[in-house]
Amino acid sequence: MGYAHPDQRGQGLHTRQFARSYIIDDGKTRIVFVSADCGMMGTFLRREVIKRLKSVYGGLYSEDNVMISGTHTHSTPGGFLMDIIFDLNSFGFVKETFNAYATGIVRSISRAHSRLTDGKIYVTRGEVMNANINRSPTAYLKNPAAERAK
Repeated sequence: MGYAHPDQRGQGLHTRQFARSYIIDDGKTRIVFVSADCGMMGTFLRREVIKRLKSVYGGLYSEDNVMISGTHTHSTPGGFLMDIIFDLNSFGFVKETFNAYATGIVRSISRAHSRLTDGKIYVTRGEVMNANINRSPTAYLKNPAAERAK
């Protein structure tokens, strides 16, 4: 991912990326949800985060209870997904980017871990009307009328 234009090369700090971690523990089960400012989450980055967590917390955080989501953006550094199709625009794997993401995500989870406090989660169901717009209303109008009526 990344900027997707080979001429757009960056270095240094331009805009900070963040990882926001939430730990939910009901006394029986613990889960971690992380929302990270990166185009998407890659398998190898997730495995690296879990490996680093294991070295600090043992088996408390594992592949079974750590969820990491990338905020869909093309305005972050690329080269961290270890897949040629996604790392092509950054001319391959960029170890510095990979390590920065892994370090930041682990730090976010560690901060959440050290600040656990009682809380409540409320769940509701309903339908939200007029809260979103199609990315391309013109293209959407080319869908069949039956589909648009839904």
